[in-house]
Amino acid sequence: MAVPQSSRLKPVRLDPLDRIGLVSKGDTSLLNPRVQESYFLTIHSRYEAYIAALPSERDSVDLLTAGISRLCLQDKDDSPAQSISARRFERDRNDQELSTILLSMRKLRESLVSTSRIDAFAVEVYVFIVRAAIFLSHPESYHPALLHLLGRLCLSNVLSVEEKKEFVAYHVLDLACRQRDLAGAYWTRSNYQLIDSDVDVILEAVVSQNWVMYWKARERMDRYKIKVTERADDLMTQRAIDCLGRSYLSVNQRYLEKSTHRSWHELRENNGVNWTLDKDTVIIKPMKRK
Repeated sequence: MAVPQSSRLKPVRLDPLDRIGLVSKGDTSLLNPRVQESYFLTIHSRYEAYIAALPSERDSVDLLTAGISRLCLQDKDDSPAQSISARRFERDRNDQELSTILLSMRKLRESLVSTSRIDAFAVEVYVFIVRAAIFLSHPESYHPALLHLLGRLCLSNVLSVEEKKEFVAYHVLDLACRQRDLAGAYWTRSNYQLIDSDVDVILEAVVSQNWVMYWKARERMDRYKIKVTERADDLMTQRAIDCLGRSYLSVNQRYLEKSTHRSWHELRENNGVNWTLDKDTVIIKPMKRK
């Protein structure tokens, strides 16, 4: 009798978050409430581990933004081949983890909508997803979650007054800064009777394109509001460049960088500033010799 040979192939280890698919694609695993709760705990722990692995809080913002961009863009690097290989491996692994976390959030959202779940657990999930996706600078994740949170879940009276105020503020800021829908932002603020000085100042600054008011308001806000409003940063930076360019012959480099919230190198590379740097003075309009 022939003895069956053992397979030389190692068993495939599936990621716990990848084992389950999207409800919209026909996977019904997450329609079970207990599975939903277990899946959420896994997402939560993976997200915390991902954030904790980042070098520092300041660097984490840059790395997260870069990670989101690299999900769709191919990187270019001129470093030595061995260094490129090592960095790309680590970066690709981080990007894959980030992509997995974001997709898992969508899977869980779809399952909660499909099961019409509007209890305290559903609110906890949506609160987490909105905050996490805002910090990850991923509007494709936080925007639909925010709308559902302020829609059906808000009507169920499960949200506290402070939570409702917090997420209405995010929605108004997102409308004004990312979507550039100022009419919608003012209507939403009025409809929800939002009283928030940070939101009021940002709305006024965006409408009037007052970059001084905008940057000062940003200094007082928490990290989540800053992340939502950052989509208006480029607008305010360009506005500052235009104003300084029309008003001065020269400015101090530090003043220029503080006014635009960009380094001199970034202004040259990303904003097309063709002014001249002389030590610590930026020459905007050279004096004509007689």
